[in-house]
Amino acid sequence: MLGYKGDITYHWMIPGRGLNDGLFKIEVDVDAMTVGLYVPDNREVEIYCEHISELGTTQNMNNTEDDVFYESEYDLDDGIDGLVDVKISSTLIHEWKKKEKQKQKVIDKEPTEGAYDLSDNDFGYFSDNDQLFLDYATSDNDGEVERKVKFSEFHVERDMENPEFVVGMMFKDFDELKDACRQYSLVNHFGIDFKHNDRERLDVKCKEGCPFRIWASKMPDKTTVQIKSIVNEHNCSKIFENKFASVERLARWFLEAFQNNPKLKVDTFLVMVKKELKLEINWMKGYRTKVKALEIIRGKDEDQYSKLPKYCGELRKRNPGSTTILHLERSLFQRIYICIKALKDGFLAGCRPIISIDGCWLKGKYEGHLLTAIGIDANDCIYPIAYAVVEKENKNSWGWFLELLAYDLNIDNSHAWTFVSDRQKGLISIVQSLFPGCEHRFCVRHMYQNFIKIAVHRGKTLKDYLWAAARASYVGEFNYWMDKIENTCDSAYKWLKEKPAEEWSRSHFRTFSKCDMLLNNLCESFNNVLLDVRDKPILTMLEEINSKLMRRVYKQRDAMRRFDGQICPKIQKKLDKLKIESFKCIPDWSGGQTFQVRCPLTQFVVDMAERTCSCRRWQLTGLPCSHAICCIFNRREHAEDYVDDCYKVATFLNTYSYTINPIAGEDQWDLVQHGDAIIPPKLSKPKRGRHQTKRKKDFVEILEDGEKKSNLSKLSRKGLKMTCSICGQQGHNKRFHGDENHLQKRTRVDSSEPLTNPLQD
Repeated sequence: MLGYKGDITYHWMIPGRGLNDGLFKIEVDVDAMTVGLYVPDNREVEIYCEHISELGTTQNMNNTEDDVFYESEYDLDDGIDGLVDVKISSTLIHEWKKKEKQKQKVIDKEPTEGAYDLSDNDFGYFSDNDQLFLDYATSDNDGEVERKVKFSEFHVERDMENPEFVVGMMFKDFDELKDACRQYSLVNHFGIDFKHNDRERLDVKCKEGCPFRIWASKMPDKTTVQIKSIVNEHNCSKIFENKFASVERLARWFLEAFQNNPKLKVDTFLVMVKKELKLEINWMKGYRTKVKALEIIRGKDEDQYSKLPKYCGELRKRNPGSTTILHLERSLFQRIYICIKALKDGFLAGCRPIISIDGCWLKGKYEGHLLTAIGIDANDCIYPIAYAVVEKENKNSWGWFLELLAYDLNIDNSHAWTFVSDRQKGLISIVQSLFPGCEHRFCVRHMYQNFIKIAVHRGKTLKDYLWAAARASYVGEFNYWMDKIENTCDSAYKWLKEKPAEEWSRSHFRTFSKCDMLLNNLCESFNNVLLDVRDKPILTMLEEINSKLMRRVYKQRDAMRRFDGQICPKIQKKLDKLKIESFKCIPDWSGGQTFQVRCPLTQFVVDMAERTCSCRRWQLTGLPCSHAICCIFNRREHAEDYVDDCYKVATFLNTYSYTINPIAGEDQWDLVQHGDAIIPPKLSKPKRGRHQTKRKKDFVEILEDGEKKSNLSKLSRKGLKMTCSICGQQGHNKRFHGDENHLQKRTRVDSSEPLTNPLQD
């Protein structure tokens, strides 16, 4: 039509690009079909004609020494290449190379129509910084250039925090692209919407009138999704209440914050959301976000029970010789018992034969109780031996736990063992049947609670007399204080006489355990250490308990190795106090190994050969009492030489010489053939209101809290019964004397008798 003669080649231009990167040759039907795909969206496509006969013989394409071949600098990924081979005449090569040397950006502005557009046979390579890098290599056909193209991919781990979209970016599916769009909306505060959303396409737009738009569809492999066009421009106002701020998304956004501080308060979390994301969410949504985040961190309670067999196998694998017993009833979880080999060997190597046993309730979804057996090391610190999770704290569960403990510790002669407990239900008979002849002590503090709550014997006088009788180290002193109690309150004396003194007074304790404990503080201390894990799912709780024990064994051993001395530090402090008390005593030597020691109001006999004192404190504890120390000083000797070996640093290091080996992650546990899946325990009847996480304080604790607040200028009158000074009746004072309406009103309101003030007595 224009009068040219000879061969003519045709090229088409991708809308929005230039001659250096958007010009491609039309050779076959597929090229023409590709041009047609752009017409509906762009209304027009530029076609370029090249007249070959005017090039002359010096630029004949057949005379090129080497063909040029373009190849991406990246490898192909999973067979999803999106590559198209394009042959372009060598007359364009010189211009392309010139552009490359000048290092100009290929995409430096958006097209006039406001969109970059690609079809399913897309051309062009976009790197992460939106630059196009060209490279050439020799082709098999003379005079032609072969170009391969690869598009950037979206990586969730790297790009999801703050997504940036470019033309040609590939996603594994529509869900990943939509998730990235939601995150983009949340981070940048734009209110986007999905206008067309089906299995083949996705159209993302902003508010009406805003030019922002993303068009994506599937690639030829029918799985990968690719952005075909994008207008990355906004002229709308930002929003601060985003519908995409879901509980799931917020939980994952602030996952690290909840992991570092699981007790993060909801109000504090709302402030964090407002400060970091500039979003306003209500309190309930913040609470549900916290619950979801903790569920992601800890896992679901139901799923963890089926993993217990693998956990037990991993624990035995890493710590050979450990005992793990999983007790089921028709696939329903009942109990689990754990005794780690290192703790068992350490207890037998250096701890005294005294075991404190106690249970505490778990605060998780399925509740239950945690039973523990705790020993005491050479430094008078707790030493965990074994623990178990059971359904309830009753006679059956305690018998099961103590029977396994006796097997692990090889307790044959129970006469040489001492147990300390809180008089739990069924525990007294179980200890007597499993360990006949053993010494069973009871916590005096719990006995005192029953003394004032059940027997209703209150008042500071009786309290002081009871504790003095419990601390008495010899029978004469014990009888003295019991007489005091009898003279004060005969009913209190009768109540205490029913309790065998061997269970609660030092004057009747056996001496082989070298421990004069009156309280069950060993288990109480261990339960306090586990306070932050008792509300977690069972597997998470067991793993954290194991981690705490592993770290504790190492820290105790490492700290004692740095200590310079033969006696453990806590024992040395006790010995130093006894040395000061010994200055009040005067020793009289008999000429042999015995001394008569005169003290204020009384005197004692000390036998240096037998290492005994008539006060029995030396025999009970293994530490020289103040009476014995004054005799030691009289002989020009050191008190440390008379301390029992159970308190030596060498004994302590023997106890902690065994190491708890760490366990691998859950994905590395060996498969265990266990048959049917483990069913979680049955949930107890749900209670109305908020789930209880704090233990209810006992009457004695309330009383002690009142005593601690006694330094206030005025005590609270809460709980006091008002007494009228005119008529002497309770329920009103003289202000309302004779007011029948007031008396009727109080009768209607007070459905139960008012509580008595714990400080009244």
